[in-house]
Amino acid sequence: MTDVQIVLISPQPKDAYFWLQVRKQKSTQENNPVGNLSEKKLREQIFESNRDLNFKQSVHRFYIQTSEKEFAGVISLRDINWESGVCELGYLIAEKFQNKGIATQAVRVLMKKSFEAGIKKIKATTYVHNVASYKVLEKNGFVLEGTLKNEILIKGKIQDLYSWAAFSDVKKDL
Repeated sequence: MTDVQIVLISPQPKDAYFWLQVRKQKSTQENNPVGNLSEKKLREQIFESNRDLNFKQSVHRFYIQTSEKEFAGVISLRDINWESGVCELGYLIAEKFQNKGIATQAVRVLMKKSFEAGIKKIKATTYVHNVASYKVLEKNGFVLEGTLKNEILIKGKIQDLYSWAAFSDVKKDL
Protein backbone atom coordinates (compact mmCIF):
# COMPACT_ATOMS: atom_id res chain seq x y z
CA MET A 1 0.00 0.00 0.00
CA THR A 2 1.09 3.58 -0.52
CA ASP A 3 0.81 6.86 1.28
CA VAL A 4 -0.38 8.49 -1.95
CA GLN A 5 -3.90 9.81 -1.50
CA ILE A 6 -6.28 10.03 -4.43
CA VAL A 7 -9.48 11.79 -5.43
CA LEU A 8 -11.84 11.01 -8.29
CA ILE A 9 -12.45 13.97 -10.56
CA SER A 10 -14.72 14.46 -13.54
CA PRO A 11 -12.54 14.35 -16.66
CA GLN A 12 -12.70 17.17 -19.14
CA PRO A 13 -12.58 16.56 -22.90
CA LYS A 14 -9.32 18.54 -23.10
CA ASP A 15 -7.69 15.86 -20.91
CA ALA A 16 -8.34 12.99 -23.35
CA TYR A 17 -4.64 12.79 -24.22
CA PHE A 18 -3.87 11.32 -20.78
CA TRP A 19 -6.51 8.59 -21.22
CA LEU A 20 -5.12 7.81 -24.67
CA GLN A 21 -1.61 7.35 -23.22
CA VAL A 22 -2.88 4.99 -20.49
CA ARG A 23 -4.75 2.96 -23.11
CA LYS A 24 -1.55 2.64 -25.19
CA GLN A 25 0.76 1.49 -22.39
CA LYS A 26 2.13 -2.06 -22.50
CA SER A 27 0.35 -3.31 -19.35
CA THR A 28 -3.01 -2.10 -20.67
CA GLN A 29 -2.49 -3.80 -24.01
CA GLU A 30 -1.52 -7.06 -22.29
CA ASN A 31 -4.53 -7.20 -19.96
CA ASN A 32 -7.40 -5.35 -21.64
CA PRO A 33 -9.08 -5.42 -25.03
CA VAL A 34 -9.22 -1.61 -25.21
CA GLY A 35 -9.05 -1.36 -28.98
CA ASN A 36 -7.81 1.65 -30.92
CA LEU A 37 -9.73 4.85 -30.34
CA SER A 38 -8.60 8.27 -31.46
CA GLU A 39 -8.09 11.16 -29.06
CA LYS A 40 -11.11 12.82 -30.69
CA LYS A 41 -13.32 9.77 -29.95
CA LEU A 42 -12.08 9.69 -26.34
CA ARG A 43 -12.93 13.40 -25.98
CA GLU A 44 -16.46 12.62 -27.19
CA GLN A 45 -16.79 9.76 -24.69
CA ILE A 46 -15.59 12.00 -21.85
CA PHE A 47 -18.05 14.71 -22.86
CA GLU A 48 -20.91 12.18 -22.70
CA SER A 49 -19.93 10.66 -19.36
CA ASN A 50 -18.33 13.25 -17.11
CA ARG A 51 -21.29 14.14 -14.93
CA ASP A 52 -21.85 13.46 -11.25
CA LEU A 53 -23.47 10.13 -10.34
CA ASN A 54 -26.68 12.00 -9.48
CA PHE A 55 -27.24 12.24 -13.23
CA LYS A 56 -28.66 8.84 -14.11
CA GLN A 57 -26.80 8.04 -17.31
CA SER A 58 -25.46 4.70 -18.57
CA VAL A 59 -21.74 5.54 -18.23
CA HIS A 60 -19.77 7.55 -15.68
CA ARG A 61 -16.01 8.07 -16.00
CA PHE A 62 -13.60 9.62 -13.53
CA TYR A 63 -9.92 10.42 -13.56
CA ILE A 64 -7.94 9.24 -10.58
CA GLN A 65 -5.86 12.17 -9.38
CA THR A 66 -3.14 12.10 -6.72
CA SER A 67 -2.82 14.70 -3.98
CA GLU A 68 0.03 16.13 -6.09
CA LYS A 69 -2.52 16.78 -8.89
CA GLU A 70 -1.09 14.06 -11.15
CA PHE A 71 -3.38 11.88 -13.23
CA ALA A 72 -2.92 8.30 -12.02
CA GLY A 73 -5.60 6.50 -14.02
CA VAL A 74 -9.17 6.24 -15.23
CA ILE A 75 -12.06 4.45 -13.51
CA SER A 76 -15.58 4.00 -14.83
CA LEU A 77 -18.99 2.54 -14.31
CA ARG A 78 -20.66 1.44 -17.52
CA ASP A 79 -23.72 -0.43 -18.69
CA ILE A 80 -25.51 1.09 -15.71
CA ASN A 81 -29.08 -0.12 -15.30
CA TRP A 82 -30.53 2.32 -12.77
CA GLU A 83 -33.79 0.31 -12.49
CA SER A 84 -32.09 -2.89 -11.37
CA GLY A 85 -29.15 -1.12 -9.75
CA VAL A 86 -26.51 -3.12 -11.64
CA CYS A 87 -23.42 -1.83 -13.43
CA GLU A 88 -19.94 -2.84 -14.53
CA LEU A 89 -16.68 -1.44 -13.18
CA GLY A 90 -13.53 -0.81 -15.20
CA TYR A 91 -10.22 0.85 -14.41
CA LEU A 92 -6.84 1.56 -16.00
CA ILE A 93 -3.86 2.75 -13.97
CA ALA A 94 -0.87 4.62 -15.42
CA GLU A 95 2.20 2.40 -15.21
CA LYS A 96 4.13 4.74 -12.91
CA PHE A 97 1.31 4.40 -10.36
CA GLN A 98 0.78 0.64 -10.56
CA ASN A 99 1.41 -1.54 -7.49
CA LYS A 100 1.00 1.42 -5.12
CA GLY A 101 -2.53 0.75 -3.87
CA ILE A 102 -4.05 3.48 -6.02
CA ALA A 103 -6.46 1.19 -7.88
CA THR A 104 -7.62 -0.28 -4.56
CA GLN A 105 -8.31 3.20 -3.18
CA ALA A 106 -10.08 4.35 -6.35
CA VAL A 107 -12.34 1.29 -6.47
CA ARG A 108 -13.21 1.77 -2.79
CA VAL A 109 -14.12 5.44 -3.34
CA LEU A 110 -16.23 4.71 -6.43
CA MET A 111 -18.00 1.79 -4.74
CA LYS A 112 -19.03 4.04 -1.86
CA LYS A 113 -20.32 6.74 -4.22
CA SER A 114 -22.13 4.14 -6.35
CA PHE A 115 -23.88 2.46 -3.46
CA GLU A 116 -24.93 5.86 -2.08
CA ALA A 117 -26.39 6.70 -5.52
CA GLY A 118 -28.54 3.54 -5.53
CA ILE A 119 -26.38 0.91 -7.21
CA LYS A 120 -26.93 -2.52 -5.66
CA LYS A 121 -24.46 -4.70 -7.59
CA ILE A 122 -21.17 -3.80 -9.22
CA LYS A 123 -19.78 -6.36 -11.67
CA ALA A 124 -16.22 -6.59 -12.94
CA THR A 125 -14.27 -8.94 -15.15
CA THR A 126 -10.55 -9.64 -15.13
CA TYR A 127 -8.34 -11.53 -17.51
CA VAL A 128 -7.50 -14.73 -15.57
CA HIS A 129 -3.77 -13.99 -15.56
CA ASN A 130 -4.16 -10.38 -14.33
CA VAL A 131 -3.51 -11.17 -10.66
CA ALA A 132 -2.95 -7.52 -9.68
CA SER A 133 -6.40 -6.55 -10.94
CA TYR A 134 -8.29 -9.28 -9.16
CA LYS A 135 -6.41 -8.58 -5.93
CA VAL A 136 -7.78 -5.01 -6.16
CA LEU A 137 -11.28 -6.46 -6.37
CA GLU A 138 -10.76 -8.96 -3.54
CA LYS A 139 -9.45 -6.21 -1.24
CA ASN A 140 -12.68 -4.32 -1.89
CA GLY A 141 -15.00 -7.21 -1.05
CA PHE A 142 -15.72 -8.48 -4.55
CA VAL A 143 -16.53 -12.18 -4.77
CA LEU A 144 -15.66 -14.45 -7.66
CA GLU A 145 -18.87 -15.48 -9.39
CA GLY A 146 -17.31 -17.71 -12.04
CA THR A 147 -15.09 -18.14 -15.06
CA LEU A 148 -16.21 -17.05 -18.51
CA LYS A 149 -14.57 -19.51 -20.90
CA ASN A 150 -13.16 -18.30 -24.23
CA GLU A 151 -14.70 -14.90 -23.61
CA ILE A 152 -12.34 -12.27 -24.95
CA LEU A 153 -9.68 -11.67 -27.56
CA ILE A 154 -6.48 -10.16 -26.11
CA LYS A 155 -3.40 -9.79 -28.31
CA GLY A 156 -4.83 -12.16 -30.91
CA LYS A 157 -5.57 -14.99 -28.47
CA ILE A 158 -8.96 -16.00 -27.06
CA GLN A 159 -8.86 -15.78 -23.26
CA ASP A 160 -10.91 -16.71 -20.22
CA LEU A 161 -12.20 -14.05 -17.84
CA TYR A 162 -13.08 -14.15 -14.18
CA SER A 163 -16.44 -12.62 -13.33
CA TRP A 164 -16.63 -10.72 -10.02
CA ALA A 165 -19.34 -8.88 -8.10
CA ALA A 166 -19.75 -6.65 -5.06
CA PHE A 167 -23.09 -5.98 -3.41
CA SER A 168 -24.36 -2.95 -1.54
CA ASP A 169 -25.95 -5.08 1.19
CA VAL A 170 -22.65 -6.79 2.07
CA LYS A 171 -21.05 -4.68 4.77
CA LYS A 172 -17.47 -3.75 3.94
CA ASP A 173 -15.57 -0.80 5.34
CA LEU A 174 -15.78 1.63 2.47
